[in-house]
Amino acid sequence: MLLPSLLFAQELTYERMSVYAYEDMSDWLRLFPGMYPMDYGVAGVPVVFRPWGLNPWYVGVVRDGIPWNRVSDGLYDSNLDSPEGMKSVAFSTDGFDPLGTVRLTSRSLPTDSATTEVRLREGYYGFGRVDFAHAQKLSDRVTAEGRGRLFWYDGLRASGSQTYSKARFYSLSGKLDFAIDERWRSKLEYGGSNVDAQSPTPAFVDTVATRPQIYSEREYGTARLRCGQSG
Repeated sequence: MLLPSLLFAQELTYERMSVYAYEDMSDWLRLFPGMYPMDYGVAGVPVVFRPWGLNPWYVGVVRDGIPWNRVSDGLYDSNLDSPEGMKSVAFSTDGFDPLGTVRLTSRSLPTDSATTEVRLREGYYGFGRVDFAHAQKLSDRVTAEGRGRLFWYDGLRASGSQTYSKARFYSLSGKLDFAIDERWRSKLEYGGSNVDAQSPTPAFVDTVATRPQIYSEREYGTARLRCGQSG
C-alpha cells in the first residue's frame, strides 16, 4: 500500500531578501513553514529552530551540499552564518531528514574587477553589525574572496540593576579558486566564527548573579575539485 506524501519546496534568494528589513539569518529561516526559533534577537545567543514545535535535529541543514549541523548533537546555530554570504536559502521536504532540509547556497562576488561590499546596520538598544567582503583576480588562474563580520549587542537586559548583557560575534572566511586547466578547477575554503556572550541573571531581589561567558566557536575547511565552469 502506498501512502501519499506531501512534498514542499520554497526558496529565498539574496536578491529578493535584500530589499526587506532583517537582522540575521533567523529572519530568513522563520519565513519557512513550521520554523519556530527557540531564542531570537540577541547576538551571541545560539538560535535553533523547533520545526512545528518538535525537536530541532529533525530538520537537516546543508551548505553547498555539505552537512552543516553540529556533529555533537545535530543542531544548527543560525547565528554562525551571515545572510550576506548566501546566494539562496531553500527549504524542502523531499530529502532524508524527517521534517525537511534547509539548503544553503553560498554567494560569490564577481572577480572581473576587484569588488568590495560593506554593509553596516545599527538598531535598537545597542544592536549593530558590519559585514564586509572583497573578491578579486590574483592572476589569470587564481581568484580570491574574503568575508568577515562583526556583530555586537549592548542592550539593557536586567531592569534596575544597571547590568547589561553583552555579545560580540566575529567571523572570517576566505576562498581560493584555482584553474588547473581549461576543464578542471579546484577551490579551497577556510573559515571560523566566535561568539562571546554575557547575560545577567537576577538571583535575588537586591543582588544580580552574572552568568559566566559563553563561547560558541566553529571552524571549518573545505576542498573541492570540479570539472567545468559550474559547481
